[in-house]
Amino acid sequence: MLHIKIYIRLLFPIILLLVMQQAHAAAPSCKKTINLRATQGAPLSFGDLLVSGAGNAVVGTNGSRFTNGLIIPANGIVSAAELVVTGCQDTPYSISVQPSTTLVSGNASMLVDGFTTAPSLGLLDIKGKQSLFIGATLHVNDAQVAGAYTGTFLVEVIYQ
Repeated sequence: MLHIKIYIRLLFPIILLLVMQQAHAAAPSCKKTINLRATQGAPLSFGDLLVSGAGNAVVGTNGSRFTNGLIIPANGIVSAAELVVTGCQDTPYSISVQPSTTLVSGNASMLVDGFTTAPSLGLLDIKGKQSLFIGATLHVNDAQVAGAYTGTFLVEVIYQ
């Protein structure tokens, strides 16, 4: 069995697409300028996997991990990605994650897709803050080479 360690890190610095449609009068400090920021709280991590053939590993937005095919979950840190979005209080925003990314370890690679977010639409609280969690599906190939795989993905947070 192969032992594979897998971590995905968000693009750092995180690239955000900001679209301002209107300022919110409820927050005096936000009347002239709207700033939307996101900081990474945790990377998306599939943890360690024991692989004897093709299969998938899924990390949910709650940090749970599910595997199928010829993959056995092993130790290692498993986590959904976490971003802390800050801006003007009570501001709604939408979230977009690129459809897929590739993880690499030397010359070997694996596909990650099926990104999900919680919440699916954001709303900053009265303090102008909200945590955003991101999960995804990792596709392990039949003859996957053991290694520590890494990659990045783009997240867009867009003011409504």
